Amino acid sequence: MSAMLQLADHPESQSAGMLSTPSEISHNELPPLPYSLHDRKRSIIIAWTTLLIIVAVPPILIFYALWYTSVSHSITMQIASAFTGAPSVLQWIVRTWALCKKNSTCRPIGGQRLDFYHVEFTLNFLLILAIVTVSVSLHPPIVPVFAMVPSMVLFSVGLQLLTLALLPPAPLPFRLGSVPKGAPLRPGTYLLIEDIIAVDGGGGTAFRAAWNTRYEASAHMRRLLRRMDAFWGAGAVVCGAAVTGILWGVGGADGERRVDRVFWVGWSVPFMWAGVWAWLTFRYVRACLREERKAWAAGVSEVGLTMMEQS
Repeated sequence: MSAMLQLADHPESQSAGMLSTPSEISHNELPPLPYSLHDRKRSIIIAWTTLLIIVAVPPILIFYALWYTSVSHSITMQIASAFTGAPSVLQWIVRTWALCKKNSTCRPIGGQRLDFYHVEFTLNFLLILAIVTVSVSLHPPIVPVFAMVPSMVLFSVGLQLLTLALLPPAPLPFRLGSVPKGAPLRPGTYLLIEDIIAVDGGGGTAFRAAWNTRYEASAHMRRLLRRMDAFWGAGAVVCGAAVTGILWGVGGADGERRVDRVFWVGWSVPFMWAGVWAWLTFRYVRACLREERKAWAAGVSEVGLTMMEQS
């Protein structure tokens, strides 16, 4: 995602009330994005490092600090789950306020209060919360279920991205964030980038409008995002399946006596996978965007790199 936005170094912003039409898009120059990562690199690194420490580290530390003490395993898991859920609740509150407050400047185009990512975040959080609550309240607790929380997210997001990568761009039967009813279905990565940058990244509705213009103007960008759906979707499902197999194959096969050997896998491997996938994405997307800019400069908009061509 960061690579896709690195060429957005133009400060001009746009107002947005509806999606642009093809006739409104200039094909003489590549539509810029009013968002630059160059001025935000430090804050982004700090934010993601803090998020990683808050989300991934506490469950592992709490589990191994209390598992071998006189504290019951059920209490241990309940404490770990409480620390794990707190950051998500805080993020949900902050996003809800940003989207629903009066005169919000980051809502989806068209006036709808909640965006696609927020609805997705809420539903996933409630589902995982219910599953984890039941698993840690039992005696003994079902530890592999709690260790699967990151993998549950991978399965949920990965399967949706894979589905969107395979589906044709058929007309939407309902509004989906900034994309109105009847408009062609767009890639999941398009929706996620729009919502995360607009709200969490401070890009606002102006970024949503510019992102839409860039997507509609560039066939190269449309193909790139669809490839990213397949790349991240397949990777997430495979990683989630591998972690699940380890947790249940080792930790679930012999009750509580062996689960301590693999608990750390559930809360570390998905994050390590995401780091590797982000690095690969950065390299590939940077090459694609460079090719896109060259093509537009030459007056050709129908260009694209395959994964094999890039390597």
